[in-house]
Amino acid sequence: MPAITVHLPRVEWKPEKVVKYIEMCKKDMGVPIFLTRYAGVPFEEEGKPAIMAKCLGGFDTVGSVYFVNVPKEVWEEVDKIRRDWEHLLLKYAPKKLEELRKKKPKEAWTFKLVELL
Repeated sequence: MPAITVHLPRVEWKPEKVVKYIEMCKKDMGVPIFLTRYAGVPFEEEGKPAIMAKCLGGFDTVGSVYFVNVPKEVWEEVDKIRRDWEHLLLKYAPKKLEELRKKKPKEAWTFKLVELL
């Protein structure tokens, strides 16, 4: 398989760093997602599993990162599951799960729809 070149900051996979990323993304009103593959090709760094983390739909203050040295069993779990951020919090910081599930914006943001003619 062809190798995938990823141009993102590398972050060592550690439970506390994963939890911190999830918290930062949720506080930014985003949805954290963890990707194990691109176009069917598994992410890896120097032959070891890697995971790309993205914060979707927030206010864009939390950038994507590339977690490296991911334990193989964790990579396999994330590869198979949905709602991966909740699964990872349940595994690493279960007390924070309910708090972050309920995270709501402090202010109501409204957007006007532009009618296209």
